[in-house]
Amino acid sequence: MREEATILFSQCIHALLLYLIHLCAEFLSLHENKFSGTIPADLGNLSELVHLSLNGNELVGPIPVELGRLTSLDTLVLEGNGLTGRVHLDVCRLRQQELIVFTTDCSVICPVPNCCTSCEAS
Repeated sequence: MREEATILFSQCIHALLLYLIHLCAEFLSLHENKFSGTIPADLGNLSELVHLSLNGNELVGPIPVELGRLTSLDTLVLEGNGLTGRVHLDVCRLRQQELIVFTTDCSVICPVPNCCTSCEAS
């Protein structure tokens, strides 16, 4: 049942992303929806995105390197999931540009000082 839900989420989020790319979305808040699986790499194609909030779901795995392409992003909120791994330097470089807020789970390794503005135990 959980695997079917993950597949369904993946299919739905892919369709949603294609629609959002067409709309040139700037704000995407999908927090506290019990989404599971990994963060879709396709989010990195939302080039106009300014705010991305995926906190409070059941997402696992690493933060996709593709999020480093979101050069207009000023807020990235990912805490309250089961994310793991190391934040890619391309994502950390966003903090040198527009990214003001970047929160994630404390189980994620932020390799550069001040890359993550805060972490929250999951």
